[in-house]
This record gives sequence, C-alpha cells and structure tokens, in this order.
Amino acid sequence: MIGALRDGTWMDAERLRAYGLGYVLAALAAIGSALPYILGWRDAPPADIDYLSFHAASALAQAGEAASVWNRDLHAAVQTALQGRPGRYYAFFYPPFYLLVCLPLALLPLLPGLFAWLAATGAACWAALRRWGGFDRPMLVLLAVLSPASVLNMLHGQNGYLTT
Repeated sequence: MIGALRDGTWMDAERLRAYGLGYVLAALAAIGSALPYILGWRDAPPADIDYLSFHAASALAQAGEAASVWNRDLHAAVQTALQGRPGRYYAFFYPPFYLLVCLPLALLPLLPGLFAWLAATGAACWAALRRWGGFDRPMLVLLAVLSPASVLNMLHGQNGYLTT
C-alpha cells in the first residue's frame, strides 16, 4: 500500500482529470465569492485589495506628487478618495522606478484599472509561459490560469503575473 502511494501508481489519468476538475470548480467558487467584495457590493469599498496601492501611487505620480507615494497620510487619502469611503490602507513598498509600471493605471477609473492591470500583466505572464511549450492544450491552459498562485494574484490585484 505504501509503495503504491509513494510511486503514485494510484494516480491514473481518470483520477488526475477528476482532481483537476475538482480544483477548477473550487477556484471558480473562490473567485465568484470574492468578486462581489472586490466590486464593493459587500461590506467594503470597491477594490479594497492590494491593487489599490498601485492605483493610488499612479494618481499621485500623475498629479506631479510622485514623492508623496511614500507619505502614508497622503497615500491613504488618495486611496480613500478613489474608493469613495475609507477602507483598509495598502502601503506602497516599491522602489521609485516601479512608478513607471504603475503610471498608466490612473488613466482609468479604479475598477476598470484593476481589470486592465490583471489583463495586461496576465497577458505578459502568459506570453512568458507559452515559451515553455505545452500550453496549447485546453486543460493545461485552464489549470495555469486557475493555479493557486494565479487565483491569489487575481483576488488581490497583485503584481505576481508581472513578476513571473
């Protein structure tokens, strides 16, 4: 019994597909339950996630106040203004050159900016992953897009796709 567990002989193609499908359904459920929160439909202001820091930094930089990005009070005030009501504070822990990456974000309103951020950085990540090959099979594509790291990146509006 232990040998079969260690060798993985019990993990046949049918079980692998079933477990993969189970994970996909769980990931979609997590995204579905978090989306109303991100959109501000629950007990939080819209985009009360890490992405808010990037958008506020962009707004400050576009207003000619780039140095204020690291001033907690000013950065928090911009975040509150973007959300329309106070939410949590998300600090900007990035070096000055990262403002160049964030700069276009404030050209869009908060939520469209979030979705544009995820789409643009996700496309860059996808282009990098495709170079490894094998990502032309639909199940691999689905599992890559809904991998735990990808789901967490989407739900927090983080820069994981860009880092990849």
